[in-house]
Amino acid sequence: GSGARMQGVCAAVRSDPGQAWPVARMAAFVGVSESRLHALFQREFGLSPQAWLSACRLRWAKHQLRASTASISDIALAAGYSEHSALTRALRRECGQTPAAWRRSVGL
Repeated sequence: GSGARMQGVCAAVRSDPGQAWPVARMAAFVGVSESRLHALFQREFGLSPQAWLSACRLRWAKHQLRASTASISDIALAAGYSEHSALTRALRRECGQTPAAWRRSVGL
């Protein structure tokens, strides 16, 4: 059912968050309309697909900042941010820190 397909699209996004993941692509992956996808995401996560995607990208970027020595710019682009400053804004909104400060605070 759509639950398994939801897990599938979530796994695909988590494995490659830097890909373009517009709502239309996620809906096609699940095999539902965009409005149905919104309803499914709201029910499962309490978020819109785009809000979930943003949170997923930020989680992935934070993990990379903690676990790798890749440059912040490379991590930002691989996570799907248009540039380093977009990751900086997202992380500052969530944690109150820049990516460099966050990376230092977790030990790299």
